[in-house]
Amino acid sequence: MTRSVWSRLRPYVVAVTASGGSILLAERLGLLTDAAGFPLLLGAVMLSAWYGGLGPGLLATALGAAADWVMTLPAGPLGHTLVSLGAFVLEALVICALATVLRSAQERAQRLAASEQAARAEVEANARRLRHLQRVTDTALAHLELDDLLRELIDRIREALSADTVVILLLTEDGTELAVRAAHGLEQEVADGIHIPMGRGIAGRIAAQREPMLFEDLARVEIASPILREKGLCALLGVPLVFERETIGVVHVGSLQARRFSEDEVRMLRLVADRIAVAIGHARLYEAERRVRSEAQTAERRFRLLVDGVGDYALYMLDADGRIVSWNAGAERLKGYPAAEIVGRHFSVFYTPEDTARGAPAEALARAAEAGRHEEERWRVRRDGARFWANVVITALRDDEGRLVGFATLTHDLTERRREAEVRARLLEQVISAQEDEQRRIARELHDATGQSLTSLLVRLRALEDAAGLEDARAGARELRAVTARTLEEVRQLARGLRPIALDELGLAAALEQQAAEYARARGIRVEVQVRGVEAGRLPLVVETALYRIVQEALTNAAKHAAAQTVSIVIRRHGPAVQAIVADDGCGFDVTTALGASGSRAGLGLHGMRERAASLNGSLTIESTPGEGTTIYARIPLVEERDGEDPGPRRR
Repeated sequence: MTRSVWSRLRPYVVAVTASGGSILLAERLGLLTDAAGFPLLLGAVMLSAWYGGLGPGLLATALGAAADWVMTLPAGPLGHTLVSLGAFVLEALVICALATVLRSAQERAQRLAASEQAARAEVEANARRLRHLQRVTDTALAHLELDDLLRELIDRIREALSADTVVILLLTEDGTELAVRAAHGLEQEVADGIHIPMGRGIAGRIAAQREPMLFEDLARVEIASPILREKGLCALLGVPLVFERETIGVVHVGSLQARRFSEDEVRMLRLVADRIAVAIGHARLYEAERRVRSEAQTAERRFRLLVDGVGDYALYMLDADGRIVSWNAGAERLKGYPAAEIVGRHFSVFYTPEDTARGAPAEALARAAEAGRHEEERWRVRRDGARFWANVVITALRDDEGRLVGFATLTHDLTERRREAEVRARLLEQVISAQEDEQRRIARELHDATGQSLTSLLVRLRALEDAAGLEDARAGARELRAVTARTLEEVRQLARGLRPIALDELGLAAALEQQAAEYARARGIRVEVQVRGVEAGRLPLVVETALYRIVQEALTNAAKHAAAQTVSIVIRRHGPAVQAIVADDGCGFDVTTALGASGSRAGLGLHGMRERAASLNGSLTIESTPGEGTTIYARIPLVEERDGEDPGPRRR
């Protein structure tokens, strides 16, 4: 029996089986002699009608009625039997009708659901196609550069058709060949510069016939590009690119596995090709127009690159009234305004309120217009309100007839230079003051201590001349010796205050150890000194002096300002440089605040240490946090002595 015949007979078999089962069960239970067996028979009718429809339901009704007639006829009067049989048949017919209606409604609902699902799938497929087309259109509108456009279009086409390979070929200027311009999966064709003659190979035939072509088995097709065959493509779909009724190229997509491209996919690729052909045509027109204007545009582009490339300067243009009409990247970095916010505003926004109130912006423009150029240094204001010291050059711009058309403004931030100059001035002032103080101290000590000792020495020498005997002369000589020793110690102490003798005679390590011992004794702090890598020989004198003074200033700060209990000093040779590290456990400080403070002794001392290191092409770094101590790193490169000459400091 074939499957189709069995599928038609199966509902009736179910009806016979259900009816037979219900009849046998009712007979076993003794329910067929009256209406008590109707529910079983009606259940069989319901099952048959629901499963198979009206025909199986009527069959179950007939079998149930026959069984009821046969079993109930001998058991009672004929009238009673007919009434009972009629009631059964009527109920069974109602059940059949209801089951058939319900089954029909269910099938109709299922068909509607399937139809709705198919329609939804079709709508979603159309929506996907529209999204892909929209992306292709967006890409076409977003690019005028042909190479950028082709790269983007390759990705959009691959997404739209789920292809393994995508190739765009464009017709050469002479119209005889197609050149591979962009590809995915076949990038070697682009690298090798593959050209396909018109009418040959797949792309050449598509371009010549100007119709879409579908190849389901590429093994049987003439292929002009060997790379296409080596890649192992199985199927390919290609369409021509037509712009203003002229073929300009071909786009084809391929699959590495057996694939049958559908009509929808063919239509999709044609729609995509229509859009990208227009985009490519417009891009080519743009390139042609750009070539015509290339000289002017190149000059303008170079000027713009020059303007934007000057990152350390704010370079912007003003109109004749002083409103900003152009803005470069350096101006944005220096002043803080993005171009969209500042263009169109008056340049007086950069002046301080005081300068604006006295008319400085208008005065600057007037001077530039009169002399052709005006330069000034003054405070300027950034977007966040911060001030900076600026050098400003304003140049008047005039047309061929001499009319003023605007101004070019160049601004350079000199805040750091000004601050360094102020620091150097304060350092110089401090040095001069320290020299005066030192001279006063030396004069006072020479007068008060050494002078008195020498006066005492003269008095005792005169007394020695008047000595009555040898014993008196010897006693006088002993006193003279004591006075002379005391005077010599005073002179040595004075010399050590000016410059440690140990630094010149014994070197940096001995001088630092002596300095540490004096600070420990005088200040009551613990000072540890470690010298590594420089014990064997001497460093250049200028390097030893700079490191000694840096350590001396660091010790002074640790004792006077940081209230440190322990200071560690490390001097080590590190490659072609020597490094000094001074760390204390004092109260610490904010480095930025200290360096920016004007006139503070600690700030000037820190700047002085930096200046000493910088004078020898070195560097000095200060690390400190309030409550966590301070560490100073000084690094000075070593200069090799030549022919016994003393290498002096070298500046950058």
